[in-house]
This record gives sequence, structure tokens and C-alpha cells, in this order.
Amino acid sequence: VCLFVCLKFVCLFDRMDCRDKKALVEALQTLPAEEQWKASIILQVCNMGQRPFLHSKMVDLDKVVDEKIDAKTDFFWCGTEEREFLSRLFYSGFLPIASPLFEDFHIVLPKLHTQRCVVHNLSSFHVARSTRKKSKHYQVSIDQAFEEVMRGCVKQHGMNWIGLLEKAFTDLFNNPTKRSQMHSIEVWHKGKVVAGELGWSCGAVYTSATGFCAKSGAGTVQLTSLACLLDKCGVKLWDMGMGMTYKYDLGAKDVPRKEFVQLVRKYRDDTDAALKCPIVEARDILSKSSKGTIKSKAAKTSESRLGNATPDSTTKATTSSSTTTATATRATTKRTT
Repeated sequence: VCLFVCLKFVCLFDRMDCRDKKALVEALQTLPAEEQWKASIILQVCNMGQRPFLHSKMVDLDKVVDEKIDAKTDFFWCGTEEREFLSRLFYSGFLPIASPLFEDFHIVLPKLHTQRCVVHNLSSFHVARSTRKKSKHYQVSIDQAFEEVMRGCVKQHGMNWIGLLEKAFTDLFNNPTKRSQMHSIEVWHKGKVVAGELGWSCGAVYTSATGFCAKSGAGTVQLTSLACLLDKCGVKLWDMGMGMTYKYDLGAKDVPRKEFVQLVRKYRDDTDAALKCPIVEARDILSKSSKGTIKSKAAKTSESRLGNATPDSTTKATTSSSTTTATATRATTKRTT
């Protein structure tokens, strides 16, 4: 019923002329602060008319992607979060998020960025000496505490898109499909998970969705260890979603949608990649990592990406005989997709 009402409203909104649409938006902006959420929902529904609809019964999502490859919008929308359909969305390069419409109803917004942030050459990732030193206090693992990582993400970021899809993602983790599998990355300290992230893999493509950090320093270890683990597990493409400063500092770069889709299709059927890791010492993972040319400036900015940075704090980077790094200011932006 909610979906039917939304569709009727979309049809009505599409028939309005520009002047009426502008008047409606201005009227919604006059609502009291405590009712602004209503305006947000209505505007979300209005925007649905500008976004392509994906039906769960669509057989070939790749064909839809090819048809919309030059579209200006990042978002599509659909009314289902079935495990098999989510898996197909992952496989075609979508990053599904969710948006609330009513108290007990939300829609799924598969996102295919016009510019996608990726790390393509994981073997050249460089681990800073300061990060190696920190890592001796931690252990890392893959898929050992999915529910704990999920709770950590929801606790830190609230019931945003990840909380709305918690049930669907947990179902996909427990019941992986041939196309894709959900993953959790954990950082342990004294037997407790103190940082982690959620993501999914399709062949040799890994996508980071969201993460959390409950202990200073753990976020740096998690992000750097993940890069090394992905390389060791045979992953060829690290999809980091939306471009952000700390991602660029790691060596990631933005690629156009068309190029990103080509990369996904190139690596998604690679059966040699296997993202697995029991609880091991983080320093062992980092000490055996390959040397390369990408310099990690994220020893502190990755903390801000996980919501653990102080606005005005800065850190001095280590200077070696071959490289000199400048002081990096911690960002305050929480990790989003």
C-alpha cells in the first residue's frame, strides 16, 4: 500500500510544472524543525520519478546498466531487498543503500556512482612504519564476528541505510549466493572487536560498505590490514564507493562509471580469489606485505573515516631515508558511501 501511494504521488509530481514544484519545495521547507523529516520523505518520493526503477524480476541487470551508463543520476530505486536480488545488484556493480519513507517502510536505492573510487593495484600498497608499530597490539580476521561488526556500525552511525538493511545483509552473509558473499572485517584487542567494516565480494572484486572504530588507532590497523589481506586473498579490485580524501591518501582514484563497470565485469567471475582469514596477529599480516610505491598517508585520516578523530588534532608522519611525508590533519567526516 505504501509503495502504491508513493507511485501515485510520483505521477502527480511529474505532472506539475516547474513553478508548482518550486512552490511545493518552499512550502515543505517552512515546516517546524521537529517535522522536517516529513519534508525529507516527501522530497525523496518526488525524486523517485527522476530515478530508473529496477524490478526484482528483471533478468539482465547488466543490460539496464548499459542503457543507463551515461545517465546523470547516481541512484536507481526498487521495492525489494530479497537476498538473490541484492546479490545480482552487487554482481552488476550497484551499491545498494536504503532510505526511510514511513515509520515501518523504506525503499532500496541501488547506487551506481558517476565516479567510483577504487584501488586497482593492491600489490603496490605501502605500509607506514608507524602503522606496523601500532599493529603489535591487535589481531585481525575476516568473517569471524559479523553480527558484532554490524552492531558496531549501527551504534556508531545510527539506523541509517546500513541499519535498515541489517536483516537482508545478515541473511546474505549466512546464505551466500554463487554471485556474491557478504563479509565482515574485524580488528581485535584483548579478545574484543574494537574496529571493523562490512562489505561484499564478487569474484576478485571487494566492495567496502561501512565501518566503525571504538578504539583510537584500531581504524588505521583495520584499513591497512584489509588492503594487505585483499592482496593476499587474490582480490584485484577494491571498490571504495564514493571518493573521499582519506581514500585518495591510500592511493585510490576516481574512475568514470563506464570504466568502473568494465573493471567489475573483468574480475567478478575470477574463481581464484577467496576472501578468508582466521584471527591472526595484525603485525604478521603487515610485516609480510609487499613493498611498493603507494604511500599510505591515512595513518590518522582513516580514524576520522571511522568516526574516531578529533577536529583539531594533527599528527607528524614518519620521515625515512627514501620518503618524506608531511603533517596530516585529521578529518572529521564520518565514513559514508
